[in-house]
Amino acid sequence: MKTKNLAYLDFERVNNLLEGFNKSTGFVTAIVDPEGNVLSKSGWRNICTEFHRIHPETAARCTLSDTMLAHEMNEGERYRAYTCLNGLVDVAMPIVIHGEHVANLFSGQFFFEEPDVDFFKAQAACYGFDEQTYLEALKEVPVVSQEKVKVVMDFLLDMIQLISEMTYQKIEQSELNETLQKREAALRESEEKYRVLFDTFPLGISISDSFGNILESNTRATELLGLSKTEIETRRIDGNQWSIIRPDGIEMPSDEYASVRAMKEQRIIKNVEMGVKKPDSDIVWLNVTAAPLSLEKLCTVTTYQDISLRRKAERNYQTLFNEMLDGFALHEIICDESGNPVDYRFLNLNPAFERMTGLKAKEVVGRTVLEVLPDIERSWIDTYGKVALTGEPVVFEDYSKVLDKYFEVTAFRPAPNQFSCIFNDITARKRAQEDLRESLERFRIAQDMSPDGFTILRPIRDGQGQVVDFSWVYENAAIARLNGTDPDLVVDKRLLDLFPDHRDSRIFQTYQQVAQSGVLQTLEVWHADKSMQKPAWFRLVVVPMSGDIAILAQDLTDRKHTEERLEYQQDHDFLTGLYNRGFLEKELKRLEDERFLPVSLIIADTNGLKLINDSFGHAMGDAVLCKAAELLQSHCHDADIVARYGGDEFIMLLPNTSRAET
Repeated sequence: MKTKNLAYLDFERVNNLLEGFNKSTGFVTAIVDPEGNVLSKSGWRNICTEFHRIHPETAARCTLSDTMLAHEMNEGERYRAYTCLNGLVDVAMPIVIHGEHVANLFSGQFFFEEPDVDFFKAQAACYGFDEQTYLEALKEVPVVSQEKVKVVMDFLLDMIQLISEMTYQKIEQSELNETLQKREAALRESEEKYRVLFDTFPLGISISDSFGNILESNTRATELLGLSKTEIETRRIDGNQWSIIRPDGIEMPSDEYASVRAMKEQRIIKNVEMGVKKPDSDIVWLNVTAAPLSLEKLCTVTTYQDISLRRKAERNYQTLFNEMLDGFALHEIICDESGNPVDYRFLNLNPAFERMTGLKAKEVVGRTVLEVLPDIERSWIDTYGKVALTGEPVVFEDYSKVLDKYFEVTAFRPAPNQFSCIFNDITARKRAQEDLRESLERFRIAQDMSPDGFTILRPIRDGQGQVVDFSWVYENAAIARLNGTDPDLVVDKRLLDLFPDHRDSRIFQTYQQVAQSGVLQTLEVWHADKSMQKPAWFRLVVVPMSGDIAILAQDLTDRKHTEERLEYQQDHDFLTGLYNRGFLEKELKRLEDERFLPVSLIIADTNGLKLINDSFGHAMGDAVLCKAAELLQSHCHDADIVARYGGDEFIMLLPNTSRAET
């Protein structure tokens, strides 16, 4: 990995130096980083470029040799010569820039003595080199004496020193340029921040000289003073364009201006209130602070805060204070030597407070509560003391027996060791709440006594807002008996947890529809859920109610049974249970359809019925009629109609029956 300092090395100039060195001395060179990567090379021998650096195994040995040599160099060692793993002599010299060992300068690819040809023949055979070509490249490698190598290495060391110094100078110049750029950028940023802050600051700011001339102002200052920047910077602060007044409305002399005082007294003048009167416009009320500047040609800096709204609010507050319907009182807490509240003093009262309590401001302001009301309960002093000392507001309700009224009291701390109270007459609300409680109690009693079931359910919705279940809010005793639930324990329970069979029922779907649409629905349903105490007919009225649904359940079972009996009696003979004459006549019209043809009709009567009635009584006669009806019914199909026509007469209608089949 290249180091930061190595990045500053001017390889183009270094390559030119090394190329010139190679041409003049014949020594090859290379710059290699600590990982063995060749960064620059010059004049390498063919035996290296065509053989050792080409074959992957010998190339790996080259890299290994270079890195081993670099790592084995001792600190402070100028250079080291060694024989690489491929048999050539190399020399390594460290390149140190600004105290950091960034790379190594290699020279070599020579011998100190005649090479062992057999070693290189064996190497050619091992790695598959062409022996003749390989040995010819070997012959090109020079044999150099160690003395010559020392001279050349000394020269290269001087060259390395030159390269290091050039690079270090470049680094220093780069760092200096970077520092200058950062400082210039910081200065520009600071100036821009100041300008943005100055122009966008919510307070008006102006800078003036010792003569009162405004030299610079921000946008807010021009808005508050009602002049453009050009106008404001060409007029003195006490010029004729403005009329400056005190809070009491009297014109303010120039020696009372905050800027003039700051210049004369050489100190910060804070919170001077003044009004700026301009032609054809309202007075602008300002809170002004000025400070002296110890800069050439600059005398004071002045800030303007618009307090017109605050002044207006104060006037409105005073109006509200006097006209508000709620009672208001300001007090000061009084503590003993241990800091415990023992009394409080009246500081101000509004007219409403006077009307509510009967205490008059002119009589109680400045006096303590124990002086005015010596029998007041200690709890009032303790409660108000906690508010005044901790700043924690309280809201509580109290009943006045004397006035027969309820009051809601809000106490808060407007300033340290003070508390204010707002009294609100809540008598009407309290009595309405009491009426509501009584009404709810009557409703509960009525619901508990009602034979009809009443339930309130709260919808449970999924992420898409669809109703997927309901939870109990309320149920009366009647529906609890039907459901087998406890009205107190069922609250907040889920409907489908208790009654899972409801999920796909018509009842549950109706609940969902009402909860989703907000439209009332009514249905009559036979409900035989296994959770029910007994199956029953219900009339359910499902009504949306403030996000919930209310269900009125009327048990229609007895009515339904009565209706069924009446319907049965309308079409049947009360004695025999056969169809009666009215039903028979309706069926005759129905059987006029061709699909029932042929239709056979049999008329029968009971002989001697009168004799039986006279001899054995009507009960026996009725028994004979019932037996006759039973016999006739037993010989008919399901589609046949057997009716008692009257007295002892019976008629049988046989649809789709020929005479031969009768």
